[in-house]
Amino acid sequence: LYLHDNGFAKLKNVCMLSACPSLIALTMFDCPISLKKGYRHVLVNSIWTLKALDHHVISDEEIIQNWHLPERF
Repeated sequence: LYLHDNGFAKLKNVCMLSACPSLIALTMFDCPISLKKGYRHVLVNSIWTLKALDHHVISDEEIIQNWHLPERF
């Protein structure tokens, strides 16, 4: 589902997509929501069926709560 370059600004509106059982890929880059801190983490943990977000595969480590990438990444 390609939703990039839109005016989405609230995470709760996008998290409603968790009701879509066949959603495996989503793009949200260049939306106001993508500038929020932790946006990727929230979406990954809200939409369990996702395999890729913003053209990047979701790793197992991203699903773990409070996990952070080292600074070099």
